[in-house]
Amino acid sequence: MKLKMNVVAQIAAQAAELRLGAGLLAMMAITLPLTMRAQDLSLDNFATGAVKMEGTTTVTSTTQTGTGIFGGNRLIQITPNWFGTNEFLQPVQVQVQPSSTSGVPSALLLTNGYSAFPRVDLFYGPAGTTTIPPLNLNMTLYQGFSLNFAGLSKELEFIMLVYDVNGTYAVVECGLASNASVRAFTLNVPTANFSGSVEWSDIKTIIVSFLAGNIYGTPNLAITRFSATANPAVGAVACGTPTT
Repeated sequence: MKLKMNVVAQIAAQAAELRLGAGLLAMMAITLPLTMRAQDLSLDNFATGAVKMEGTTTVTSTTQTGTGIFGGNRLIQITPNWFGTNEFLQPVQVQVQPSSTSGVPSALLLTNGYSAFPRVDLFYGPAGTTTIPPLNLNMTLYQGFSLNFAGLSKELEFIMLVYDVNGTYAVVECGLASNASVRAFTLNVPTANFSGSVEWSDIKTIIVSFLAGNIYGTPNLAITRFSATANPAVGAVACGTPTT
């Protein structure tokens, strides 16, 4: 199901309401030299910034800090009833669970109660407070982003927005089918597939959004890594189409 762009506008407006780094736009960009081939860069391995949160009707948000988070801060926001109403008041739960077991990866887990149709947003960089510094991420070193899914139970709508140092944003969105037969998969999000013109050499904020795909089911998922990728994984699921 292709999302209407007013959903993107809603996410962008919500980011603005969170005072998306006002007062930091004048900071000088810190970029990396282009003298060597980049390796994949982990943006979040979910090994730090543990949290367990849930909501039923109202928007809930909390900020985590950790060394495994690029920029040091991750804000998670739950909107339990973005698509209709949560008529039975069942919880939407998000957990960042660092692993202490060998062979078991740390993960971001999203679990939904019956008839809850949520939107979950992850903010990296300035969001909610001007004391969080911009990412100053030089994406010209990379072909795009990737997310490693350990599993996805239902259809999911996925949106990513990136803001540059000037406050301009670009967006990409796609629908993902459940992967019942192959639990683990990688989602590749090329920078070439984003709609909008931004300064890729200085990305200030990244917003990753997961939305219930339709009224017939709500997704449960687990993600083990979020990265900027120089070499997309073979067999990865591509998000979006190249823009012209």
